Amino acid sequence: MYEKIKINKNKIKFLFALILLIGFNFISYPSFQVSKSSFDQDSNEIKSSGTCSPISIDDLPSSLNNWSWAETQTWFGGGSGTPSDPYILEDLIIDGGGTSNCILIQNSFKHFIIRNCTVFNSGTVLFASGILLFNVTNSQIIGNNASNNQFMGISVLASNYNVISGNIANNNTNYGITLGDSHNNSVSENIANENLDHGIYVGGSQDNTIFDNYAIKNGGYGIRLEQATFNFVSGNTASNNTNSGFYLLDSSNNNTLFENYAYYNGNNGIYCVDSVNNVIENTVAHYNKHNGIYLQNSNDTIIIDNELSDSIENGIKMEGSYENWIEGTTALDNGFNGIYSGWGNFNTFRDTIALRNGHNGIYLQYNDECSILENHLSNSTENGLKMDYCTDNWIEGTIANDNIYNGIYGFVIINTLIEDTSASNNGHNGIFLQWSEDNTIINNILYDNIENGLKFELLCPNNLVYGNILRINGFNGLLIEVDCDYNLIYDNLLDSNTDKGISIGSGCDDNLIYSNFFLENGIHALDHGSNNAWVGNYWDNWTTPDSDHNGIVDIPYSFIVGSAGSIDYVPIAEDGEPWILINYPNNHDVYGINPPYYSVTIIDDYLSEMWYTLDDGLNNFTFTEFSGNIDKSTWDLLPDGTYTLIFYASDKAGNVAFKEINIKKDTVAPTINIISPVSTDIFISVPSFIVKILDANLDAMWYSLDGGLTNYTFNSNGTINQAVWGALPEGQVTITFYAKDLVGHLSYANVSFSKTSGVDPIIMIIIIGSTIGGVVVIIGLLMYLRKRRKPGKE
Repeated sequence: MYEKIKINKNKIKFLFALILLIGFNFISYPSFQVSKSSFDQDSNEIKSSGTCSPISIDDLPSSLNNWSWAETQTWFGGGSGTPSDPYILEDLIIDGGGTSNCILIQNSFKHFIIRNCTVFNSGTVLFASGILLFNVTNSQIIGNNASNNQFMGISVLASNYNVISGNIANNNTNYGITLGDSHNNSVSENIANENLDHGIYVGGSQDNTIFDNYAIKNGGYGIRLEQATFNFVSGNTASNNTNSGFYLLDSSNNNTLFENYAYYNGNNGIYCVDSVNNVIENTVAHYNKHNGIYLQNSNDTIIIDNELSDSIENGIKMEGSYENWIEGTTALDNGFNGIYSGWGNFNTFRDTIALRNGHNGIYLQYNDECSILENHLSNSTENGLKMDYCTDNWIEGTIANDNIYNGIYGFVIINTLIEDTSASNNGHNGIFLQWSEDNTIINNILYDNIENGLKFELLCPNNLVYGNILRINGFNGLLIEVDCDYNLIYDNLLDSNTDKGISIGSGCDDNLIYSNFFLENGIHALDHGSNNAWVGNYWDNWTTPDSDHNGIVDIPYSFIVGSAGSIDYVPIAEDGEPWILINYPNNHDVYGINPPYYSVTIIDDYLSEMWYTLDDGLNNFTFTEFSGNIDKSTWDLLPDGTYTLIFYASDKAGNVAFKEINIKKDTVAPTINIISPVSTDIFISVPSFIVKILDANLDAMWYSLDGGLTNYTFNSNGTINQAVWGALPEGQVTITFYAKDLVGHLSYANVSFSKTSGVDPIIMIIIIGSTIGGVVVIIGLLMYLRKRRKPGKE
């Protein structure tokens, strides 16, 4: 069969070199034909030594060495070229003699298998290989050894729907296995080690599956994809390669790399250049010389659930890369950073664990509009998160503890939101910003840091600091120094800081500090600036008197130390503990398997926190809304019984209040035992009933004589309704007793007995028995009297 092959000029660089390929004769470009002599070898006869000469099969109709010819050769292994009976070449040993391909098959669409062959010493011309397929479909290359060739081990060019599996392609001068301009092929369970260049090369090819291969100790890359798209690369091991384990370049787009392993490579575990829309998932990349994963000018990449540790530089490095999504990745013990991103915007870093890295957990340079969400960035030698020259970023839910320098450090960051972050036990500061402006820092917990909870230094104007908890820090809760002006600081809690709650240095002017709570600090506040306004703060050493009950202490607070001579003229007065009302549940309410719904009213001008417990504080559950449901997982674990539900509330002054109620859990339905009537009973008159119903939370009992259509409630044992009984026909009667508890659990039990008219059978038996007995007595008496009237004998 004859077929023209169209070559896309931009698809792959190596196809240009095909023009120079010895043995290929191009008739036209971009389409070409392969002539009869395209890859002819000198001889196909088996040598007397048992080593076969190189084999060339060209299945063009005009070719003399097509499959029909092959069937006549002594090395032919049988078959008819069909799916059920493929041609076979097997158990051959072929020496290419350093000049040609060992096995060449081209222009073939029949089914064939090459297996268990040993091919070596192919030639040095471009693409000369131990096994070379050109314009081939429906082949299986299985279990061969294509090592020690002077160019390629196995090459598949312009060929589709082939299987290359279980082969060894080691110590080849160029690549172990090559796919070029080939699609929908499967390359699996091969070993491509110690090749002078790459282990496996995929160029200009798409929709191939590359899985469970080994590419180890190659001189170039383990597995390289160039202008390759929509390929699935999974379960491969690429280690100890001179360059990177996996390399995607030159518009290798829309590929998926899943569950691969990249160890001890001389450059990177995975390296992507100028490629987009790829997925890197569940990869393990350890001990690589530069980076675990490196993206360069590569966008829209999803990097998810990878393990990246012990690289000399970074777990992940990105440069000039945009709109990438990094989630669920673990980056541990890397020499530089867990993740580094430079000159890239719109990236998302989520649920990353970056611990014990040599510099920073995450380091962003010149990154704008990125999201850093719910990451754990601790125990690094410098900072948990470092940002330089970054604008419009969003940082939320980060944990940054136990870093040698700072939890978060920012240099020239602008218009960034930092919220709901926890930073503790860092060697310097929880958060430290320099030359940064227009940032919002809200609802963070910054505690137990060696120096400061939050620090602004050097030209940090117009920042908003709101709703933060800054407590137990070694120096200050908040330190502002050197030309930091026009900052708004309000509604923060500054508690138990060793030196000062807030310290403002000289040259820091026009800051507004209001509605903050200062508790048990060494010194609550210091101000060496000018024109800073301290308005309406709570000072735990100045809470009374408030004679007019307006919430303001009558006398201004004048104990703000420093050269500014600042005074808070309207200090907040003590207003007592929060007021709590439990709207729902009610005391002694009973619940089943579904957790109780609650509704509370809590009033305090400076409410700080709310929580509840069901075990007297062993487990506490915070809440922010005044209504909701009790935690289901906790409720599920509780056995049936009575529990005390306690609601707590604290205010920013440290006052705590609580209210409690008792609730019951009942997951068992009532039990019903019918004592009377029983199934053998027969009744003429209205029967009575005796039932024993057990349930600690019983709500209602009733019975029915018509399957529940009509019901009759009762509170104690008694007699069936007279009118209903009278209306029943004779025959079998079924009475069903029901019981429901307060949760709504329903139980029932029934019994059937008989109804009859006339004399009660028992009474009839008594009457008959009595009558017979009476007749016997009378007869006996008469016989006695007759006997007495006879004259006796003398």
